[in-house]
Amino acid sequence: MDKVGFMKGLKEWHESRFPTTVGLRKVGQEKEYPVVWANDYQAADVRILFPILIEKGWEPKYDEVYNNLILGVMEPITGVEVTTEAGWCTLEIIMPPEESIIDSTLKLQKVEKMIVSLARDQGMLVLGYGIQPISLPEPRLWIKKRRHEKIREVLPEGVNIVTITASDQVHVDITRDEVVDAVNVFNALSGLIIHLFANSPIWQGGVDPLYRLAVREDLWSFASPDRIGMPLIPYNNLEDYLKATGLLKQFLTRENGDYSTTEALYLDYMLKSPKTDWKYHWMLLEGMTWLNARVRTPYSTIEVRPACTASLDGTEALTALCLGIVENLTEVKEMVFEYPWSFWQGKRGRAIAGVQDDIMDSLADRMLMLAEKGLKNRCYGEESLLGLLYDRLYLKTNPAKKALKVFEQEGFDSFIKTISL
Repeated sequence: MDKVGFMKGLKEWHESRFPTTVGLRKVGQEKEYPVVWANDYQAADVRILFPILIEKGWEPKYDEVYNNLILGVMEPITGVEVTTEAGWCTLEIIMPPEESIIDSTLKLQKVEKMIVSLARDQGMLVLGYGIQPISLPEPRLWIKKRRHEKIREVLPEGVNIVTITASDQVHVDITRDEVVDAVNVFNALSGLIIHLFANSPIWQGGVDPLYRLAVREDLWSFASPDRIGMPLIPYNNLEDYLKATGLLKQFLTRENGDYSTTEALYLDYMLKSPKTDWKYHWMLLEGMTWLNARVRTPYSTIEVRPACTASLDGTEALTALCLGIVENLTEVKEMVFEYPWSFWQGKRGRAIAGVQDDIMDSLADRMLMLAEKGLKNRCYGEESLLGLLYDRLYLKTNPAKKALKVFEQEGFDSFIKTISL
């Protein structure tokens, strides 16, 4: 097959993965937490909790290649997963899709409460925070996982940083006609989201030397600029998005049950390997594209990623914001494209750095009002969850500023106590 024919097939398949319409949209919450030892605040091993949960009836989840290696557990009735992220010091709770943010958060709260209690029994603290407060990113922190082992072969040493960072991630159902608008809008608004949710100003045992408020969002230099943060330019249409993504390096392939590495671009690799499962490898490629917002074809969702981990009420507010934006995507898109792409790239940088910006405050307020309008159309009362974010704007604060205040006035122990769940 030639390139034109392949791209046509890719477009048709991609469109088939997304519905033409949605009823009541569902949301999926993914919450990561740094975990530390209570006695010295160094990185703690989340895997200690897995056997305890298995004894309680949770089912083990295994690595795809090392099939005797437990990477996490799943509650068989609800489908809730408790696992690690890239590092064994990062706990992750993955919630199944729900129609109601409130219902999903109540279920998450129940699981979180149990996990926090179990962790304390083992001498560990679970943190509602965006980065390990003391431990440095080292190779020893990687969870043993075949996929991770191979990806580290083709990425610079700086990739170790992902073992100590944590974020709140939200999935929202989208239709095939919303794919490009959603990925453009959420990437453009990533600066405003960081402005409201920054929560990683203290790491390596002290305040970030550059005084950044969202340190975790600025540590992805191991990846090329076209697959981290914001896309270099917005996508014009679905073909444009598919071509831009297809011209990224594939990095990982999986043949005959094991992973291998490649420096080839996705399109080049697939055209030279006609028997390769190009649909599977496209979804593999998506998972190695670390934009602030990325399309997730397996789930028919947009995944929003720039918010540092925070307390549960912050997660609830973030989910409401993302859902409200999708529900009012047309008007939010109009707001975004009143400004050039470079304007939004600049706002993202200022938000990470923690620069006070009245224009950003005004735009964030407008974003909240548009999201509120979208939520009201659902008639679930979820617009009330945005109240926390209006308060942050009014008080010109966010979790990072609150953490810094405690650290500077009361010291490190009080800071840890404040962010501990």
